[in-house]
Amino acid sequence: MGQKKRKESWNPAHYDDGRVDDNPFVEALFELMELPEGQKLIRLTDKLWALMDKSKVKVDAHKRLLIWPKIGALTLDQSILHVSRKYPDFPLEDIDDFITDWLGEFEPDPDYTSEQIVELDTLTEAWVNDHWGLSEKLQSKT
Repeated sequence: MGQKKRKESWNPAHYDDGRVDDNPFVEALFELMELPEGQKLIRLTDKLWALMDKSKVKVDAHKRLLIWPKIGALTLDQSILHVSRKYPDFPLEDIDDFITDWLGEFEPDPDYTSEQIVELDTLTEAWVNDHWGLSEKLQSKT
């Protein structure tokens, strides 16, 4: 499977086009990104995108594994711990959030059919929901 295209680092100037004026959510987000916590989150995101790009991590959604070329196949929890050892200053929860977000946005190889993309999306969504314990919570509400 293919790898993600790196997201651009946070830069409020890129979004200063007048369309977000008077939007409390967006204004609060901009304020957060300027605070030390927001800056730390930006650094985390930049470092982890670089790691995932450089490592060329692939996804086996059927087996629920992340394939790290130099390490091999790891579960989601093992991958989070692996990244945590590389970046011990980043909280596990933030690494978990990043990797599960990355997984949810994973872009397969360009030769995937639309049916394969739908299957990948379905499998990764279920994988992330199970990881977060959401499947049980969603089932108990029905």
